[in-house]
Parts: sequence; C-alpha cells; structure tokens
Amino acid sequence: MKRILTLILIATIGSSLAQRSFETTPQTINLAPASQNPLANRSVDVFTAEDFMKQAAAGGSIYLAEGVYELNAPLVLTNNVKIVGAGMDKTIISSSVAGNVIQFASDGQFELKGVSVIHAGNEYGNALQLDGGKVVIRQSRFSGGVWNAEMNVGGVGLLVLGTTQGKLNYNVFENNGLHGASIGVTSKMDVDENTFTNNMASGLVYWGNASGRASNNVINNNNEHGILVADQANPRLDTNTIRANGGHGIALWGDSSGRIIKNAIESNGQDGIFLAAGNHPKIDFNVIKSNTQNGISYWGSATGSAISNQIENNGINGISIGGTANPYIFKNDIRYNTAAGVALWEEATGDLIENSIEANGTDGIVIEAKVKTRIENNFISKNFQNGISIWNNAYARVIGNHIIANQLSGYSAAEYSHSNIQKNEIRANERWGVIAAATAKVNLVENIVVDNIDGNVYLEE
Repeated sequence: MKRILTLILIATIGSSLAQRSFETTPQTINLAPASQNPLANRSVDVFTAEDFMKQAAAGGSIYLAEGVYELNAPLVLTNNVKIVGAGMDKTIISSSVAGNVIQFASDGQFELKGVSVIHAGNEYGNALQLDGGKVVIRQSRFSGGVWNAEMNVGGVGLLVLGTTQGKLNYNVFENNGLHGASIGVTSKMDVDENTFTNNMASGLVYWGNASGRASNNVINNNNEHGILVADQANPRLDTNTIRANGGHGIALWGDSSGRIIKNAIESNGQDGIFLAAGNHPKIDFNVIKSNTQNGISYWGSATGSAISNQIENNGINGISIGGTANPYIFKNDIRYNTAAGVALWEEATGDLIENSIEANGTDGIVIEAKVKTRIENNFISKNFQNGISIWNNAYARVIGNHIIANQLSGYSAAEYSHSNIQKNEIRANERWGVIAAATAKVNLVENIVVDNIDGNVYLEE
C-alpha cells in the first residue's frame, strides 16, 4: 500500500502549478471617474483588427462584427473597456506572437462577451491575462495557450492575478498547453456554468490566497486534474461535474481548504479527491464513484471532514487515510469499492462515525501500522473479507457498531494490535465473530456476538 501511494504522489506533482505572469508586478492604473473620462460611455463598432486594437486600448464599449481579428502584438488594456462579439463561434480574436493575446491591467472595469480568444502558433503565451479590476466574462472561448517549460510562462486560457474580482459565466476553456483557467494571488472569482475540457494540465486552478465559488461547471477530459487547489486558496466547489480527467478529480496541495459540496466526481484516472499535505476542506454530499484509484485520499497532515458522501465503485479503496492525517468521516455511504471501504495506515488518526460500509472487495475497514482511530456506530456489512481488520501496532476503539454478514470474520485482530471493543453487534459473519492472534490485545466489553458460522470468539493462546 505504501508503495502504491508513493507512486501516486509522485505522479500527482508533475507540472500542474507551473505558471507565472509575463509581468512580475501587475500594473495599477488610477482611472478618472466617468464624468471626467470622455471614453467611459462611448460605443464603437469595429470591423478590422487594426481598428480593434486602437479602439479597445482607448476604452469604452467595443462591438466586434463577425470575423477573425488577427492581432500582430499583445493587446494591453488599461482603460475601462467592454468588448462584445457576435458569438464565440463567430467572432475570433487571435494572435501568434509571444505573450498574451489580451491583457487587462487596471483597477477599473473589464467586460468580455461573445468572442473566442485564441493563442495561435508555437510561441509561448496565454489567451487572456487579468491583472486587477472588476471583470465579467461571458459566453466566450479561451484556447491555444502555449506553455514554455524552460521560461515557466504561458499555457493558460485565462490567467487571473492580483486582486481581480469578478464572474465567469457560460465560457469554454479548452485545448490549452497548461490549464484552462488559473486564478491566483488574492483574486476572488465566481465561476459558474463553464466548460473546462482537453487542457494539458488541469481544467481549473486556484492558488495563492484565491477564493470564490465554482458551481455548475463541467470539467472533463483534462490531462492532469479536473480542479487543482493549492497554497492557501479557499474556494467553494459546488455542484460541478468532474469526470474523466487523467489525474485526480480534485487535487488539494499546500494548506488549501474550502468547501467541496454536491459535486459528481466520476471516472477520473487517479483519485476522486486527493489531499496532499496540510489541507483541511469540508467534503459534503458528493457522489464520488468509478475513479481508477481511491474515492478520497488523505495524505500528509490533512484534516477536515467528509460528511454524507456517496463513495462507490472506486478502483482501490473508498477512503484511504495515511501519513499523519486526521479527518472526521461521518455518515458516508461507502460501498462496492474494489479493495477496502476505508483503509487507515502509517500514523493516521481519523475518526469513523455512523458510516455505512458495505459490499467492498476486501475488508470494510482495514487498519495497520501506527494508526490510532475511533470507530463508532457504523454499519459494516457484506464485505468480501472481514468487517474490520487491524494489523501491526495499530490501536482502535470500536464502539457501538453493527458488524454483520461479512464473508470472513466480523473483527480480525492480527499480531501486536490493540483493540478496545465495546457494545457492538457482531452477527452472522461467515467465519468468526471476533478472531485475535495470541499477541493481539483485545478488550471485549458488553458486545452481542452471535450466529457467526465458525464461532463467536476465538482468541489464540
């Protein structure tokens, strides 16, 4: 198990967070108020690329006719500007030169609607970069970002820096050399009803101290992770469909946190949710199924809670808890996973309370190494090996559980393990109710242990 998870961690790190701005210090422009700015309320219809670059740089409302606008240099905007096209499939703004196709660098206002912004060719660059301001971006497409690995620049459909605030609605972020959209520093963006697909790294990234809400997005077929949350970022990820990404559905690094709620996280190439370090999110009411590895993996010193999730049909364990992780696992439905329902190992100290853990391919719960855990009031039934297995020097406090009809024993305690087993119902298991090795320390108090096929309690001498 340790070898498997080590390989998973190495595969996870890769290049996913490699990115930076082309300008290390974002510009801050102090705009005149609308009454003093003659450009603030003007409206211009534009038909050529040259006219577009000139008029957009001047500011105001720019209406682009249907067609392709091929820019011969990065377009840097510092005035309030609104750019409206005829639709993302009809109005295309592109550039094949190095750098951003468009960059907004201001504390003012920026609006973009109904266009495709495409970085073409092989030179490094992003489609759109935002350095501050209040922004609204709707019904647009961002693609073609080229990442230069040596310089560590480019490759992003939308790169958000500084203290940018705003909304992304009904956009498509696809076919970028790194991420679909990357939101960082102290930006706060609400990301709703977008599609992130076929990007070479992650679909959507939050990093630095970024925050905001991402809801009702479709995030699929990205080469690495669906969503990556790093550093101290703290987003709310709500009601997204995250499926068929090559890495994890959601990966959390650093000390990131946030709320992960009501998402469908399915058929991803690694874990459904992976917590790599000191992460502490709330993971509630998600459907996490058919991922190639674990449903949820807690690694490092991760904490937080997982409450009322449906975790099923994952390729290894439903929940894997390792390192020194200490999560609170409450009222989850954990079933039909290929290996264990819940696996605890190394020096983990998680608590498992009131979960339903059924029909998993090995044990309902497996505990090994130096784990210390509390297992209370769970329903553990019909697992293909033992209801609970404890190994090595692990310690478990097992109270008030229903451990019924598992295909081997209800509770199996291997050498040198320590178990305090109180007030459980251990019934109708195919072998023993409780079986313990001679060197295992088992304290049995007020349990109901009946109707087990080979016998109710067997303690080796």
